[in-house]
Parts: sequence; structure tokens; C-alpha cells
Amino acid sequence: MKAEARLYGNKSFRASPASFHKENSRRLKGRTLPPLHQDL
Repeated sequence: MKAEARLYGNKSFRASPASFHKENSRRLKGRTLPPLHQDL
């Protein structure tokens, strides 16, 4: 979770975890964005 928070910016991630999960599920469906763990 911390890696994702860092990638998205801690403020926005903490402010709206729901939007993070929404974005994450969009990734899994459409794969239009780079993978979450690309630089891990």
C-alpha cells in the first residue's frame, strides 16, 4: 500500500482511498495506465 501511496502522492491517496481503488480496478480492466509496481 505504501508504494502505491508514494506513486499517487500521499495526500491524494489518503484523502480519497475510494478513488484509488476505483483507479486500480480501472487499471485491471482496461490496462491503459502503467502497472502499479513497475518500479518495485
